[in-house]
Order: sequence, then C-alpha cells, then structure tokens
Amino acid sequence: MPESTLSLSVTDLKSEIGHFLGYGRGTAFGERAWTTVQTNNITAALKSGLSQVYTPPPVRPGDVCHTWSFLTPYASITLPSGSAIAPLPDDFGGFNTPIVVASENRGLVELPLTNEALVRQQYAINADTTGRPLMAAEQPLKGTGPTSGTRSNLYVWPLADGDYTLQFGYKYLPDALTGDLPYPPGGSEHAELFKASVIAAAELQFDNEPGPRMMMFMQRLEASIAVDRRRKMQSLGRNADHSDTPMRGRYARYYRLPYAGVTYNGNPL
Repeated sequence: MPESTLSLSVTDLKSEIGHFLGYGRGTAFGERAWTTVQTNNITAALKSGLSQVYTPPPVRPGDVCHTWSFLTPYASITLPSGSAIAPLPDDFGGFNTPIVVASENRGLVELPLTNEALVRQQYAINADTTGRPLMAAEQPLKGTGPTSGTRSNLYVWPLADGDYTLQFGYKYLPDALTGDLPYPPGGSEHAELFKASVIAAAELQFDNEPGPRMMMFMQRLEASIAVDRRRKMQSLGRNADHSDTPMRGRYARYYRLPYAGVTYNGNPL
C-alpha cells in the first residue's frame, strides 16, 4: 500500500529547511542546487529536528516526556540453554513493558526487571544454579564500534536450563532518513510536527536561541501528543472493586467497597 500523499519524505523536509534558510527548495523542486555548505547545514538541521521529535521535550514544566506509540514495538529474543546473556536489539532504547518468559512446559511468566548489581550478587551466592530465568537486568556494554554506538545485553539469573523466548515492548531508536527509507515514523498525521521540528532546529542552529519556530514546534507537539494518546489503548481492564457494579439485596452493602479506580494527580479518570 503506498504512503499517504500528505506524508512528508526526507526530500520534502530538506526542501522546507532550505526554503526557511533562504537556500531555495533545491533541484528536486526545480530550483537552484545547494552548495556543499548549504547541504551540510540542511542535513545537520534535519538530524537535529528528527531527534527532537523522537525524544520530545515536556510540553509544560513538570510534565514527563511523551512516549510515542509508533516508537514502541515488541521484541522477541532467545536466551540459549546454559547462557545468562541475551543481546538486546541494536535499536533498543529502554523497556516499555515487563519482560515475559515463554517456555514449552511453563507457558508465559513475567520476569522481574532489576539492576545488574543484584543479578551479579545472585551469581556470587548461587553461581551454579540453573533453571527458568527469575530475574533480569539491562547490561550496557562498554565502548562503541566503528559502525555502532552503545549496545546492551539482557543479563539474567539463573543460568537457563533450556532455550527460552523473552518478549517485551521497548523504545525504538530510529535511524536517520535516507533515500531508501524516506519517511519518518508516525505517518501523515504527524507530518506537520516533523516539519515544524526541523525548521525549529534550523532556526536554533543559526540564531543560537529559540525563536518563533520553536514556539510553533511546541504547539504542533502538543497537538500530536493528543492525537497519539487517542491511538493508545483506552481501557486498563475491568475494575474489580465492584464500584461500577449495581448491587441489590440484603448483602449489597458488604460488597460495595470504596472507589479504588485509576487517578491522575489525585483526580479520578
């Protein structure tokens, strides 16, 4: 299925930066070619603007940074028998859900996530213990490589007594846009957000301070967050405290417990 014609490709985003900086929209739109310096400036603003969307600032002071639904895929990795290490995906940026262990004889079991020091402590006490994974921690790997930045392993205890499949949701760290992968994640409904972000990055690059374009980006960010929240699940499951269940009869007062629903900042949702 072709991409929506309202989506903005890497060529479109570069042209918007070039137009804002006074370079013109480039040869792709029948205008003058950019110089090497201009191309470098456009590329720098593009990467900065994309990163600004992928890890957005808080919309208001005290807010937490929004996690995009389109950057939260699920992974399935294998922990081999006799191993305590399973490499995490190269684009891994942190866990978004609990880890679930899948095995043939035990079904699905949640794996507690802790810190590396506690896992190492368990190995110091029970070095030869084997069995189903009972605890895990992200283990950042030292150094970087010629073609890779920081990577991480999943470090588990005890040693696996068989092959296990580990499933979890995580924050996806996208690559820069290219001719082969021209569209940013999120689809056409976030096209104006990416456009506003790359132009705001160009403004900051040359003015050395945020200006009107940064204000416009923050407005688009707030709108896109509202759209993205509607795409996430709206139900957290059945509330089992009986507060929303009509109770009748002589025993009703014993089952109607105080409201224990979900709240935010002390206010019921």
